[in-house]
Amino acid sequence: NEMATYLQQEKIKGWFFVLPLVAILFGLIAYPLISAFFFTLQQKRIGLPARWVGFENYKKILFEDPYFWKVLYNSTIYTVSSVSGKLVIGMIMALALNRKFKGRDFIRGCLLFPWILPAVVSVLIWRWMLDDMNGVINAVLMGIGLINEPVSWLGNVRFAMPSAIMVNIWQGFPFFGITLLAAMQGIPNELFEAAAVDGASWWQQFLNITLPGIKYVVLIDVILSTIWTYNAFPLVWVLTQGGPVYSTHIFGTYTYEIAMMGMNLGKGVTISMTMTPIFAVVIIFFTRYMMREVR
Repeated sequence: NEMATYLQQEKIKGWFFVLPLVAILFGLIAYPLISAFFFTLQQKRIGLPARWVGFENYKKILFEDPYFWKVLYNSTIYTVSSVSGKLVIGMIMALALNRKFKGRDFIRGCLLFPWILPAVVSVLIWRWMLDDMNGVINAVLMGIGLINEPVSWLGNVRFAMPSAIMVNIWQGFPFFGITLLAAMQGIPNELFEAAAVDGASWWQQFLNITLPGIKYVVLIDVILSTIWTYNAFPLVWVLTQGGPVYSTHIFGTYTYEIAMMGMNLGKGVTISMTMTPIFAVVIIFFTRYMMREVR
């Protein structure tokens, strides 16, 4: 009885310690999310009183909006391609910097430049480089004979999305590289030495030692990068503003166009809310995978 009483008291104490954190999380996450949901049930335009319309905004977006599914497709392609590219290049960067060679620290500092440069500044630089009339990329490609005339990288439906993906990969791969490098440096060298003695090749060491040792960092990086990329706004907006012909519109830019430029806050918030189940599925999938591996 005394032990049961003691455990009950400890449980109550535990709840008291947790309650402040729960209150903070509710204030920062749950309350804004609930408020946003109720906002989607209203027709609200800037300067006009709100009017209750129920699920009319959802109906218009899902079944009547001619661009919503295009935006969903663009967002998915943009996110999957960008995150995959950042993971591959970041992995190559980490593997290269994990070896000792002269000038490694200098090269590591240079490779961090895309990550530390302000996002808008880097996008403006790329916008100038990709310009079809005065851009350095067209000048170089024409100079070496790969193209015969300037290419409209940002004004052509075929090239606009790949260009945006390329810029996003350039901005984000250092984050993957540095975090994966830190994880690799935490793997004991004895494992690689023993594998080398047993005759394991570099590829076998990577698959059986390196990759299992950094897989949780990879998962966390992928989750964070997926959320950041899916929510991206400045890069695409500064680069193309969603054009041409909605070919690069993603959730962030489309929401801004509807809510701020179109002054339709109700519909804009509704578009944002449609991202919630997508994020929930991604987070639940990766979290369950990690928990299963831990068990």
